[in-house]
Amino acid sequence: MSASTSLRAQLKANPRLYQAMDLLALQVTDLEQQLEKEIEENPFLEVVEPVGDISEPDQSAEAKIEDGSETDILEHHEAQSSSGDEVQWDAWEEASMESDNNVWDGEEARPSETLGHERNPSHQESLMSTLMQQLALSPVSTRVSGAVEAFIGALDDAGYLREDAGVLARQAVLDISDEEIALALTTLHGFTPAGVGARTLQECLLLQLAERGEGESLSARILQRYEDALLHHRYEEIAAKERVAPRDVQDAVDHLRQLTPRPGSGWSKEVVESIVPDFLIRTTSNGLVVDLNDREAPRLQVRASYKHLVRNRASLSPEQKEYLAARLQAATWMVQAIEQRRQTMLRVMRSIVERQKSFFEQGLQGLQPLTLREIAEEVQMHESTISRVVRGKYAQTPRGLLPLRHFFSAGLETDYGDAVSARQVRDQIQSHIKKEDVTAPLTDQDIALRLQEEGIHVARRTVAKYREQMKILSAKLRRRVI
Repeated sequence: MSASTSLRAQLKANPRLYQAMDLLALQVTDLEQQLEKEIEENPFLEVVEPVGDISEPDQSAEAKIEDGSETDILEHHEAQSSSGDEVQWDAWEEASMESDNNVWDGEEARPSETLGHERNPSHQESLMSTLMQQLALSPVSTRVSGAVEAFIGALDDAGYLREDAGVLARQAVLDISDEEIALALTTLHGFTPAGVGARTLQECLLLQLAERGEGESLSARILQRYEDALLHHRYEEIAAKERVAPRDVQDAVDHLRQLTPRPGSGWSKEVVESIVPDFLIRTTSNGLVVDLNDREAPRLQVRASYKHLVRNRASLSPEQKEYLAARLQAATWMVQAIEQRRQTMLRVMRSIVERQKSFFEQGLQGLQPLTLREIAEEVQMHESTISRVVRGKYAQTPRGLLPLRHFFSAGLETDYGDAVSARQVRDQIQSHIKKEDVTAPLTDQDIALRLQEEGIHVARRTVAKYREQMKILSAKLRRRVI
């Protein structure tokens, strides 16, 4: 039998190792919920409120059985309660590479992810309920109201009506006329937020301009008449046809950019949830100190008040002994697993902070290239373990609330023999673009050449990739008319 086959068999025979993997991956708020569930299901467990320095281990967390009498009830479970049931991180690290194919590799942050946000998507009154309230106050017939209600129910997350209005209206109201359908659309288009119910981006922006009383403005005319020239930034062509200065066209386009292309995106069914940091990093006279946020997910211990049940084992039936043995064994294992998780996370985070000291001193320019593999080698753990510690976790630091992935970035060699992080390179690209002549923006090749002059060798395509990750337009689309 191969090593990998043996390992899979071991994991299959011991589901607690998979449970340990899940515990390590949990964020602090999810861990708190998991602990509440465990306590509810296992009467042997209770929470230990942290006392003193929350970064120091709690001796009670090891769930030692004080007088040894409780172990007698487990005699017929000795095989299951042997060391094989303890949290063996090494046993599942290799297998986790197969069971989790989506482990983030730590080399680059995904383009869609933004750093430093302290809240999840905000909750407001739902878009549908707001529109329905406005419909209730609208002086339209029951037939038109039924069509509007059908439109509201068909809006997508951006607030657009992508389905055919006529089909929707006739499904809701039999024999509705074309005039009534048009009135229903006009009614919806008059609701707040402006632009809701639009069928195209052009219509959405025109509705917003009309709501501002700018339906005949240069911005509106550009949208209606020169869509292709607008998309390709041919402002001189638009200016010549409208007989205005190119600068006026530029101002009109800038005004369009202030409008909302997705009027429904500010509305969500999700509840506001403040991000709770898993780690607390603070500066002291002795340097940086890393604490685990135990107060949000406190540690567990075996409930002492239940031990009398075990001590009075002589009066118990075999079924009762079986139940108590299983519950006590599960409680002891869970306490050990939580403590092992805690120590693992602290080791990893302290290693990260040690490697990124210059970031805390200098900011982004001091961020060092760092990969999951380097941390794994330093703390002598598997790379997948580090991935689970990092993924989805946040740290409250002297430089704000940051996701742990912020500290990881691939490195690029310089002419000076050292390396800079990819995040630093992105910062320098952004700096060059901010200083460029807006009438003749820097191309990706121009930026690559400037970085080479600074000793950083990157290809044009690399500059383009980083620029797109930062959602910065190409040079052609950044050009402005003065």
